[in-house]
Amino acid sequence: MPTNPAFDAAQDSLGRMWFCTRVGITSYDGRSWEVHSFDPNVSAQPQAKMKIDSRGNFWTVSYHAPLRLSHRVNNQWETAPFSMLPFASFAITGLNVLNLADGTDRVSVTTDDGNVLVWDGAQWRVFEKTKERGIILSSVLVGPNLFMATSQGLFSLRLDQPEETIHKISGLPPGPINHLAQAFQSDSLWLVGADWIGFWDHSQFTMLA
Repeated sequence: MPTNPAFDAAQDSLGRMWFCTRVGITSYDGRSWEVHSFDPNVSAQPQAKMKIDSRGNFWTVSYHAPLRLSHRVNNQWETAPFSMLPFASFAITGLNVLNLADGTDRVSVTTDDGNVLVWDGAQWRVFEKTKERGIILSSVLVGPNLFMATSQGLFSLRLDQPEETIHKISGLPPGPINHLAQAFQSDSLWLVGADWIGFWDHSQFTMLA
């Protein structure tokens, strides 16, 4: 690899591996490495997270402020306008992409200091951090619903409804949820707390360990 470390990785339909690194995006096709440039007029910026959406397009987001979201379609990179954030220091904890039936996208970015940003293809919507939500530790997209594991519990946001707000999921153990993952071939979630593991099917929570 041309540079270390790699912060995230993904594999495309052709088997190529893609990596987020401190010099941007690097790919490997089994024979050689390639470092990709978003814009020759902009210096390379570390990339934190990468997603391949349901249409096979790439999305990646920068590691530090200013927030830079880039999108690769038909072998061309496009970059969204920088988000004018009311905060300057953060690390990315999640990148999720929802492809809508009308051909548009909703892209969510979560940060470690508790902020949630949603790009609709034209503008950013920013949900600033709150004491109730706390620190966002990880996130996952299930259908149109973005679920966030935080230091204060589990929260959700529907990305396909512009006026939707973030709300807390009730009926779970108190305290932080350190990680979450979607169950295989299901809309349910595996949840990991400080000293427990459980399963939530959107109506009932089951403690497993």
